[in-house]
Amino acid sequence: EEVASSSSLLSSTLIVVESVYSMDGDIAPLKEILEMAQGMGARVMVDEAHGLGVYGHTNKQNLELTMNENNNVHFDGNGVNSDKSTDDDKTKGGTGVLAALNLESHPALLCSVYTFGKAAGCHGAVVAGSSTLISYLV
Repeated sequence: EEVASSSSLLSSTLIVVESVYSMDGDIAPLKEILEMAQGMGARVMVDEAHGLGVYGHTNKQNLELTMNENNNVHFDGNGVNSDKSTDDDKTKGGTGVLAALNLESHPALLCSVYTFGKAAGCHGAVVAGSSTLISYLV
């Protein structure tokens, strides 16, 4: 809030955050970050390097995150809810924490970056964003 009241440049502010911090596996409070950014007119870029292949929708099952009573994201260790998987789940697309929290279409999300050197076990990366952003990058 201090930043919002002291800056007139928020429309050009980009918040860059990781979805999962690898040292301890802490999950970023993405919903709160995206909502704060939206309220301030900022945009968010999420690095899903450590969320890819661990959380989110897959073509077979969902690896879900839940919110505990303190509104903190929690992975209970079981996480695989194949009994909830339906054909509809298969078409939702996406992987990672954004997908697990159904935040892939949040209006403050500029893009997400998926690097393939960890869970995918190969090299390369992809940026997922709007067609305007992708045209700009290409």
